[in-house]
Amino acid sequence: MMLHQRGQALLELSIVVGTTGVFILLLVPWIYQTLQERYKDGQRMQIELAEAPWRDYFQLPERSDVWWRERGLFNETKRTRVLTNDANYPFAQSIAPLWSLFDWQTEFSLPLNTAYSARLSGLDDAGNANTVDYLHFRRIHHDWSPNRSDDLVARPQSLTATAALNGLGFHYVQQVVSWLPFAREFAPGQLELGRIDTSVVPIERVCTEALC
Repeated sequence: MMLHQRGQALLELSIVVGTTGVFILLLVPWIYQTLQERYKDGQRMQIELAEAPWRDYFQLPERSDVWWRERGLFNETKRTRVLTNDANYPFAQSIAPLWSLFDWQTEFSLPLNTAYSARLSGLDDAGNANTVDYLHFRRIHHDWSPNRSDDLVARPQSLTATAALNGLGFHYVQQVVSWLPFAREFAPGQLELGRIDTSVVPIERVCTEALC
């Protein structure tokens, strides 16, 4: 009786292992394809997030499907892609009251809506997009780098107390006052209101190629 039971257990084990192995072999291609599609979607969304800030600034269109196909990151699905930006993160919410004090400064361009979100919708049983997120990436771009060389002067200059006087035409007043013999130092060429010196290192102290 014991021999019969041991033989039956081995037979049952072989059937279970064989059936499980067949199912795994049948599912491997589907699992591989699903993981590949998810990988492609994830790589594409990260590229879109990285390019989003400068595309918004220069008002550039989205990349075409041809460009994504050439790089193997295009999936033939009906998923919906949504790319948005907002200021809904702790740093922006904390500093927003302080930043609102500089709204009158036209040159003070340090935006807070630098949190970009990329969403990829899921699919229903019919293969159409639904409201469930299949992938969701979020990236905060704390990059206030100057967009042009003039920003190196304009940004810090807008924070000085006397820079606004130049916009009001105060240099004309300086020209009139400088005509007085005892007030020549008030000439626009002598007294520059809101001056920002970007070359703070004297030219003779700059490391030349020969010395370096």
